[in-house]
Amino acid sequence: MGKAKREKKKAKKAAKIKTTRKVKKKKKKSVDTWKTKKWFIITAAKAFEGKELGQTIATKPEELIGRTVKSTLRQITGNISHQHVQLRFKVTDVKGQTANTEVIGDEIQRGYIGRQTRRMKAIVPAIFRVQTKDKKKLQITVLAFGRHSMRIGQKKDMRKKMVELIEGTYVEFRRALDLMVLNTTCNCLACRNIANLDLKFFVHYGTFALEPLPSYTELIGSDVNLIHRLTKNNVTEKTGMHAYVLYTKAALEHLAMPGLFDELTRQVESYDDVGEVTVYLLDMHPIWENRKHRYHTVVEPQDAVHTLEKDFSLPQPLLWEYLTNPKYRSIVFGADSQRIEDLKQGRVADGSVYVCSHGKNIIQQSIIDWHPFEQYTIKSATPGGGFALMTIRLTGHDNSTTATALFGKTQEGPSLIRGLVNFVGRKFLAPSMVDGFNALSEVIEREIGDGSASQQAVGKIPAEQIENALTESLAQT
Repeated sequence: MGKAKREKKKAKKAAKIKTTRKVKKKKKKSVDTWKTKKWFIITAAKAFEGKELGQTIATKPEELIGRTVKSTLRQITGNISHQHVQLRFKVTDVKGQTANTEVIGDEIQRGYIGRQTRRMKAIVPAIFRVQTKDKKKLQITVLAFGRHSMRIGQKKDMRKKMVELIEGTYVEFRRALDLMVLNTTCNCLACRNIANLDLKFFVHYGTFALEPLPSYTELIGSDVNLIHRLTKNNVTEKTGMHAYVLYTKAALEHLAMPGLFDELTRQVESYDDVGEVTVYLLDMHPIWENRKHRYHTVVEPQDAVHTLEKDFSLPQPLLWEYLTNPKYRSIVFGADSQRIEDLKQGRVADGSVYVCSHGKNIIQQSIIDWHPFEQYTIKSATPGGGFALMTIRLTGHDNSTTATALFGKTQEGPSLIRGLVNFVGRKFLAPSMVDGFNALSEVIEREIGDGSASQQAVGKIPAEQIENALTESLAQT
């Protein structure tokens, strides 16, 4: 037993020595990785003539691919006025000790935007996602600033009125052209070519800058250049249209008028510098043919039961906005509220209806003659199964516009009821509209004072300049 214990004790001691024995490790040599790195020069994209942005280090050139660098535009151009523009570059390839980059983004510093908009009352942002010709996807944020407050409804109405203004301008042009042809007896080349004159309209939505010049202010920018390119197109050759409205896709998206797309013809124009541009065309000749013989249903002064006139210190187009907007019509007609139904292609036209709420009573005023910026006639039902017409007409002056309300006689129905309705109209409706016009005038003056109704003076073009331009155009036809 004693021997066995000694052997066991000896084995345990040997195992303990084995587990506690320290194994000496070989020391590794430390390597200074900094000495293996190299300096590389980072250059701006080709659009900036490869200006140096700075330097960086890397062990291998491949490690630089994908790195991003930020720089102000001032650092590249040396112009202090470019300090607020910040650019982002990404390294795309390395040649020797030079790392080449491409632009992957730019932004305006928030502080600069704040300083520019300090006195502005309206900011309209718009975000666009686009793809460039070289398949680069971009997100562009555009900020439009206004010196006056703009309600959402105002912006929508402005878009609709712009389309109406284009069509109305063409109709008036054709009427004037027909009169000139009828009244001209001169046989010179210019006069013989009057009948060949026509109009084309180009509508685009984009950004631009104003460049003050000695005698005028010029619009500059890529969107302005695009419009100039689009005036040289193949529309007439491909479609046969001689008078048309050409809308760009950006313009239609901004107009946001349901139904307008339905009457347009799509076409693609191609240019060497801007590539393919999708445009949408509206033929103006059918519009002229539809309107030139149209009978205007109006209340003439000699047929009116009562006539009301009111002068407003507004240009004619802006007063038209007030007198056709349901919100302000409620003031004129003393209604609790108004809305408009049955829009045609997203805008007001013949057949649209003003729905007026007077407490529990609902009155419908159907538009039977709509002549934008000049006059419109509404038809309202009267007791006894009859109806009455009212025409609101605008007459523009140098610094004001006169609004005239012409109340028509009640038509159809029993003669006794017709006479009673006419009497009530003269006795109560006409005076209430006088109060309504006065109340609207106060609202307009208040909005002019706070800047929400902006007025812009329209510069007059000298008659001699118009005559010279017309003569030159005719001679070239």
